[in-house]
This record gives sequence, C-alpha cells and structure tokens, in this order.
Amino acid sequence: MKLSIITVTYNSNEEIASLLQSLSKVVLHNGLNVETLIWDNASHDGTATSIPQFLSRYPELRISLSLNQQNVGLSKALNEELSRATGDLILFCNPDVTLNQTFLGLLEFVGSHPRYGAVPEFFNLDGSIQRITHRRLSTTRKILVDFTIFGRYTSKIFPWIDDDYHYKDLARFSLPWKIEQPGGSCLLMSRQDVMRLTNSKSFYDEQFPVFWNDVDMAMRARTKGISFALVPTVSVYHSLGHSVRRIDKDFSMMLFYSSHGLVGFARKWGLPVTTIQSVLFLDAVLAIGIQILTRIKNRRSSSKTIREKVEAAKNVTRTILLKYRCSLQ
Repeated sequence: MKLSIITVTYNSNEEIASLLQSLSKVVLHNGLNVETLIWDNASHDGTATSIPQFLSRYPELRISLSLNQQNVGLSKALNEELSRATGDLILFCNPDVTLNQTFLGLLEFVGSHPRYGAVPEFFNLDGSIQRITHRRLSTTRKILVDFTIFGRYTSKIFPWIDDDYHYKDLARFSLPWKIEQPGGSCLLMSRQDVMRLTNSKSFYDEQFPVFWNDVDMAMRARTKGISFALVPTVSVYHSLGHSVRRIDKDFSMMLFYSSHGLVGFARKWGLPVTTIQSVLFLDAVLAIGIQILTRIKNRRSSSKTIREKVEAAKNVTRTILLKYRCSLQ
C-alpha cells in the first residue's frame, strides 16, 4: 500500500526540515512505500532554496517539489498537489508537524475503517494537549461564541461551552473516538474517500484560500457519509499556525472574516450572514466601550500626551473594528 504525503510550505524553512527528518525516521523504521509532494507558496525566508537539498538527503521519501512564484493560497496549492498524488492513502500534513513511530496507528485505523479519516492527538511544543485544532461542526451560535469578546466572556462564566466545542472536556482515552471537524494539520484519508469527497473537483474549496477550508470540507464530508476519528494512541507535536503568524495582520483578518472566509462559509451553508455581521459590529462597540472605561480608569497614571492618547485610541478603535469591516468585504 502506497502513502502520499502532501504538504504546503510558506516561510517554513525550519519547520519543513523538522517534518522531513521525523518522516524519514518513520518511513525507514517501518519500510513504508511513500511519495512526498511539497508545494512552496513563494516563500521568502529561504525555504525554496533549502528544500531541494532534501531530495538527495531523504531518497526514501521520494520527494516531488513544486516551487511556485506566487502565493496561491493553501487550498489551491493542496488541490494541485492532490491531483498528482498516486497513493492509496493520502496524508494532508502541515510542515509544522513532527511525527513519530506512533504514526502507524493512523495507517492501521484508516486501513480497517472504510469511510473514516483519522487525525492524531496533537500536542503543543511544551507537551500539553492541543485540542483547539479539532472542533464540532460550526453553527451560528458556536461561531459567535468562539470569535467575539462577548463569547469569550461567556465562556469564562460557562467554560463547558468552549470545552464542548473544542472537545476539551474529553479526557484522553486509549480507543479512537469520533469527532465532527478534524484539523487539517495532520489528516489521513483513503484515496477512495478523498475522491468521493472531491467528486473529481476540489478537496478544499478555493473560495477559502487559507481559513475555513477545513471546516467546509468537514461539512461536505458529512453529506457524503464520511466520518472522522481522533486516534489518541497516535501523537504528534504541532507548533500551530506558523505561516499565519508571518502574514500581515490586516490581510489575515480579511481572509478569515470576509467572503473568502467566515462570511463566505456562512453564505454557502445557509447561516444568517446579516446576523453574524451585526453581532460583530455590536461586539466591536462593546470592545470600544471597555477600552474607553479602561483608559478613564488609568488616565492619571499615564504619562502620554493628549495627542499620543488620541492617536493610540484611533489605532485601538481601528483594530477593534477590523473584524466587522472585514466581514463586509
């Protein structure tokens, strides 16, 4: 059985080196038949020049490299590489993941469970469990609780809301358990299920170039009778969002909340876009009110001039309104 590993890099020089080193150890130790498809999205940190050296260093990985001259987004890049994949199993894997010998558990699970994709238990670099990667399927209520200040305050009062949404309330078990929306950072699926999901089109909807593509994929999977499971005996380390941290904040927010993200997802799946936009606006008003009260409370202890205070207030207000403004695009 052949395994295709697909990863997309963007300013991932250190991360891709670590991933390939860990992957090589797993492949050599278990004699796996693999191909590794790497697409670089116009990195400018040396990733594109350093990856070619790995072709000869890790011949067992059978690396195929695509160097793109512009950043086309995660979804399009992944779809392009998927069209070249020839494996019976497909591993969608971010470069900021580090694998180990427990990875075999994913192969065994997907091999014995038709119509199931599988993900590992993710761990932060400090060894703590990273449950934020997997979620229950998005609803209007869950979206507004997760991405508003009011929702975050509500979650502090009623922590079970966020714990349930992100599966934080579930202890570690030795047996796999079903989840609704897997994180795409390390997702294994059979070729049959991938093709069933794409229907000869796209695995990720390219309307969502970076964010919400995995959420949309999970929604489509449900309509196709494809389920997902977390296999807790398989563990990987994940640094979480390394590429996103290197994108301009305003651009990142636009990709997340606009028609290329949240609003586009809401329209596609029949969620109330106007309600979401209105709540984002009211949430911004609440945040501005909190800022004003905080500044009034601290005004005597501040050494800033009036002009500096006004400029700082403008910048804070602009940042607070960014979610709402982006949702209108």
